[in-house]
Amino acid sequence: MSMRRETGMQGELMTTWAELPRSPGHPFYDELQKVLLGADFDVFVENACKPYYAAKMGAPSLPPGRYSRSVSSDRAGMASGIDMSARMISLAINIALMGFVLLAGVQKRLGAASGAFDAARLRRAAEQIAAGNVSALDQSALGAPRLIGLAALAGGFGDVTLYGAIGVWVLAALSFFTFGRRRDVNSAS
Repeated sequence: MSMRRETGMQGELMTTWAELPRSPGHPFYDELQKVLLGADFDVFVENACKPYYAAKMGAPSLPPGRYSRSVSSDRAGMASGIDMSARMISLAINIALMGFVLLAGVQKRLGAASGAFDAARLRRAAEQIAAGNVSALDQSALGAPRLIGLAALAGGFGDVTLYGAIGVWVLAALSFFTFGRRRDVNSAS
């Protein structure tokens, strides 16, 4: 049996928002705010958006330039993990797509080299070869030597490399078109 000790009154259980510690914010957002204010960013964005306002409703209640700075600089880091989550999701999707491209490439080359076989057995052998078990052909009774498995695996990795190269070129083109327009925006102001 334990003995209860009296140590005084328990402190407050609730804390108000005003009592929470404040983050000093990130220096980047402070400098960004200075640059945007100095360049009259709000006026530029409002003038750029005016042609698109609805005739009946007019200007929105919140000026467009304020949308980018609606979160105070001491709270701006709260959503900074979103970019990391997006990277991880896109990485997972690309790994799955590369696995699919590898499997399809191995299966295509095995089908061409082995002749007409049962599609299910061919797919099982292709899955094992794509996983690194090149000797799967000897065990699957497809009648194909190990060399065909190596060639199919190399061809599949060639397809994966091509997929990666096309992805890099597409992203480079998108970046060029996206950031290449910045010169046009700067010359317009």
